[in-house]
Amino acid sequence: MDILAFRIIANDVSSCYSILWVIHKHYTPIFAKMKDYIAIPKPNWYKSLHTTVLGMFDFPVEIQVRTADMDRVANYGVAAHYAYSDAGKPIMVSQQQAQWIEKLQDIMERYQEATDKWGFKDELNIEILQKNIFIYTPKGDIIELPLWSTVLDFAFRVHTDIWLKFKSAFINWRIVPIDYKLNTGDIVDIKTFKNKYTAASWRDSFLHTPSAKARLHRYIRQLQKDDVFLLITNQINEKLKEHNLPLLGSKDDRISKTFKGEEYERLLLQVRDKQMSTTRLIKLVYKEVLDGLKEEVTRPTLQSKWAKEIAIKHSIVVDGDKEMDLILCPECLPTYPEKLIARSGKDGIKVHTLDCDAMKTMDYKKLLEAHWKWQRAATYILKLWLLAPDRPGILLEILKIFEFLWINLKDIYTEHGDEHDHTYVWVDLEFDNPSKISYLINDLKSRKELLKITSLKIV
Repeated sequence: MDILAFRIIANDVSSCYSILWVIHKHYTPIFAKMKDYIAIPKPNWYKSLHTTVLGMFDFPVEIQVRTADMDRVANYGVAAHYAYSDAGKPIMVSQQQAQWIEKLQDIMERYQEATDKWGFKDELNIEILQKNIFIYTPKGDIIELPLWSTVLDFAFRVHTDIWLKFKSAFINWRIVPIDYKLNTGDIVDIKTFKNKYTAASWRDSFLHTPSAKARLHRYIRQLQKDDVFLLITNQINEKLKEHNLPLLGSKDDRISKTFKGEEYERLLLQVRDKQMSTTRLIKLVYKEVLDGLKEEVTRPTLQSKWAKEIAIKHSIVVDGDKEMDLILCPECLPTYPEKLIARSGKDGIKVHTLDCDAMKTMDYKKLLEAHWKWQRAATYILKLWLLAPDRPGILLEILKIFEFLWINLKDIYTEHGDEHDHTYVWVDLEFDNPSKISYLINDLKSRKELLKITSLKIV
């Protein structure tokens, strides 16, 4: 398609469209190859009209039509749209281009450590380099998203309040499920609750874009952090009440005035982890008041049960978060080097081993990736046993399901069943996000005439 190409530099935008009309008047355009990057520019603000025509030679010919300014941007990229103020400082001419630069900067800020290189690579591929789709708001504004984005990704991109109060989504004036994959040209209308914030923890499995996932995780971490600090504050206030001292946050509070910012938060976390007693914290500020008060003993040995539990918790990373407040399953009590998996629920984030009995009745939508901090992020293999009708093309139909859902197939084996009209299919499927297993299971259960799940196991 690109053996020969022409580029036409027009005087203005209207001339670009006039030239395109003349070209199509004399030569037959290939519809699928027509691109209007003037009306809908690329993420880096590249603008041009592209068409591929037949009839000029024995092979298709590509023609690009753009203005001189558009050509300058195409040749020099970001640098072409920098201007300088009187003070000599660079300023951005294009708001859209500034947003593109900010997106790159945001990705770089979130992946500062060398251990984050795989996350950086994956996010860069999805957010910047992959094929994008263009979605419309009801008012006609264009929102650019990566391919395979869902309605919740759209809500994240539009405004924080929209995804926090998400109620339902309408695509082209018809209601769709929350896991609906958007397509270019879709008109999306998000309905929200007026005065209600929905729970945030369930949203992760319905997101595709890493930027939306990162924002969600930061939001959840902040909520958990706020809950922890509220609990510790109440604990300290109870002790302050016993000695008629000003409560934390009150006008006469000396503790929060003495210790500020990160130092204050660090002390509260030490109280949570029992590295410091509430009495000792209070005595740091009110020493003259409590000088005669006997301090509680809070120096248990490393062999104590709670110390071991804290050491294990600090060694676990859940969904990329090294500081997440988590609970260890009391039934399996994970220890290294057992493979881990986590579950979100009303009681918080609970970490299990893969052999834990609780895994047999667990809701797959609530599963989270977990691993030891000195290991790379875990991947999970779903061993799936299926019963399918024995007919030509059945294996191809099954493989297309996995391809459509972007699931990595590691191994497959088939065998004729006792009944000649059925085939047993064993597959090993790889997941980096275990909550996505629920997508597959729900999809397979909806195909009752095609497949039946006889057994499944995560390893």
